[in-house]
Amino acid sequence: MEKILTIAVPTYNIENYISRCIQSFISVNSIYYNDFEILIINDGSKDNSVDVVERLIKESNLNIKIINKENGGHGSAVNRGISEAKGKYFKVIDGDDWINKHDFEEFLQRLKYAESDLIVTDYTEQHIYNGKKIKINVLNKIDKFKSSEITNIFPMHGITYRTKLLHENQIRLTEKIFYVDTQYAIFPMKYVKEWEYWNLDVYQYFLGRPDQSMSLDSRLKNINHHKIVMESIIEFYKELDESKFKETLENIVRDLINTRYLLAFLSENSSDLLQETTKYVEENKIDYKFRSDNRTSYLIYFNEKHNRKFSKIINPIVNYKINSLKKRGI
Repeated sequence: MEKILTIAVPTYNIENYISRCIQSFISVNSIYYNDFEILIINDGSKDNSVDVVERLIKESNLNIKIINKENGGHGSAVNRGISEAKGKYFKVIDGDDWINKHDFEEFLQRLKYAESDLIVTDYTEQHIYNGKKIKINVLNKIDKFKSSEITNIFPMHGITYRTKLLHENQIRLTEKIFYVDTQYAIFPMKYVKEWEYWNLDVYQYFLGRPDQSMSLDSRLKNINHHKIVMESIIEFYKELDESKFKETLENIVRDLINTRYLLAFLSENSSDLLQETTKYVEENKIDYKFRSDNRTSYLIYFNEKHNRKFSKIINPIVNYKINSLKKRGI
């Protein structure tokens, strides 16, 4: 019998967190166990992550499969999950995150009858550093809203794709780098004919780990990874035919450039990276204009475009923003 859902769990050196993820699935009513499969994609972990999972497998009747592979990064783990998926739908849940039992059960019941290429759901940010829980309503729409137009780019935590769409269009993410969530949220969208939004809080997103890839220190250390992802998205954008989806993607392109300028400004190699970013924007004829959501990054761009003639005025303004930007992780 076909599974309704395949859940890929990218796993790398998270022995202190993976138990909570698996336990959240174990807590689901056992009548649903045959409806979904869990693929633990062990991306070359060097700790006891796999041992923890193996122990939990023995303690439950969940359909869990461990797939061991050489380290290739988050994109590599997602790619392997897509390749191995047997379910009607496919969802990625990172090994340090977990699910809301009640809404997950409702999610499974609805997926049995769903036919859309993409299902969008809500999620909750679990901030460990201050104990806050922030419910993220991905869309301000009624439950079970449907559309054929891509008017939003949705966060990875809220995305569930029809597996057939991923297989038939050979969706693959860049390997050996961070920040490929953006690729996952965008590349398959080109093939989505219909999508729907469910007001279910399925994904619990764990924030605050010091080694988390989205921390500012990590993003500065891996700034070239951001560059690779940014350029891949822009190339994808340039190849699209004019459509509502392309208009929607313009906002993502702008956001990526915003972040690139801010990271470059904060980096040790600031001068070269800012020059490189500006050259890329100009050569690709990207219409990078001043807007309310890019004031700081646009000032950096404006100064670079004018050979840093306004550094004495602009740099103090930008530096004034740095502390708040660091607190927000940009």
